[in-house]
Amino acid sequence: MDKASILLPLFQPNVNATFQNWHGGRVYIENFVRVLSDPSVAERVAIHVLTDGPVDLPIVRALYREAAVEGIFRPDFYPMLLKPHLMASLVDEKFQVKTAAVNALLNGADMVFPILHADVNAPNGLNWIPDFQHKYLPEMFDAADLARRDQTYAALTQRRFLLLSSRAAEADCRKFYPNMRAHTYVWPFSSSLNEHMIDPGDVRAAFGLPQKFLFAPNQFWKHKDHATLFNAVKIAKDAGVELVLACTGSAADYRHPGHYEGLQAFVRDAGLANNVLFLGMVAHGVLGQLFRQAAAIVQPSRFEGWSTVVEDAKALGRPLILSDLPVHLEQMDSAVSPFHFFKTGDAADLARRLMALWPTLAPGPDLGAEAKALARRRARELDSANQFLAIAADMRARLKRAA
Repeated sequence: MDKASILLPLFQPNVNATFQNWHGGRVYIENFVRVLSDPSVAERVAIHVLTDGPVDLPIVRALYREAAVEGIFRPDFYPMLLKPHLMASLVDEKFQVKTAAVNALLNGADMVFPILHADVNAPNGLNWIPDFQHKYLPEMFDAADLARRDQTYAALTQRRFLLLSSRAAEADCRKFYPNMRAHTYVWPFSSSLNEHMIDPGDVRAAFGLPQKFLFAPNQFWKHKDHATLFNAVKIAKDAGVELVLACTGSAADYRHPGHYEGLQAFVRDAGLANNVLFLGMVAHGVLGQLFRQAAAIVQPSRFEGWSTVVEDAKALGRPLILSDLPVHLEQMDSAVSPFHFFKTGDAADLARRLMALWPTLAPGPDLGAEAKALARRRARELDSANQFLAIAADMRARLKRAA
């Protein structure tokens, strides 16, 4: 069977291999590989990871466990971990690497993906721009970061192939870089949550949560706009509506180091200690249970490329209350539970929405909605995998015609 061969460049300067500053990037990579490792498509794809990190790095180990990943290599192509069939073809009986065979395998890849940095280039590279946040929220970046992003994105738009995560991002790309030359593809990812990852049992008691609560699972970056959400909870409290909001996620915002502490101070000074609960970083299985058991998921972000929070809520059939970003509107497709929108950045509008919905919301889980969501998510995952393989086939055909 003719497989789509993909090199995954998990090295500097392309990506931070540990994704210390961008949890969503790590989730994206892991989810990309997981979707292509589905038994229905895994035999049609071979992924080879290139990394300058150690093989015991958590993301490297996680990727290697997936069926589609056949080997882990250094950027100079030296193999570090190989699945048995590759070991047989790339290593001789004296355990010496067959250099010519390795070079032929990796140099013959159909695609190098994802490329996020202008210093990394390949004729068969699928470059990726996750979003254009810096164009909409320049105040979130310093001057050097703004210049770097513009320079990088301008360079990527002049490459042969470019991937965007949403139709909204594709429209932004054409708007902000009208002289772009790249052929664009749109590939939105689906949730990485599934029923096998979720811890059994009720986790509310362990966190001191009441039976009914709202859930905001987002790292505490400033553009995620917890400030608007916390202000809305305060407005509701002053109006006599006692909401309880649970928050998870990393406290680190490398662009605004004091942001998390400022949010905590607001909660304390506003008398919201019993209304806004900081749960910290939680394991993936616990995160899944918090999604399931929440009465609704709140996503107040001021900008998203394609929201993981929204996809996770959709995967478990949970109601969503979210900012009216174009990409959020785009993500409504295939949702089982309702989307409730508020005006982005408007705490009063969000408070009105929360107070109106709170009496109608019920604690989870909703097993009926979950069953429907599972069926839709499964269909979307298969469609997503096939869409990406179609992108690989189209790239291969275009490169062949251009040769």
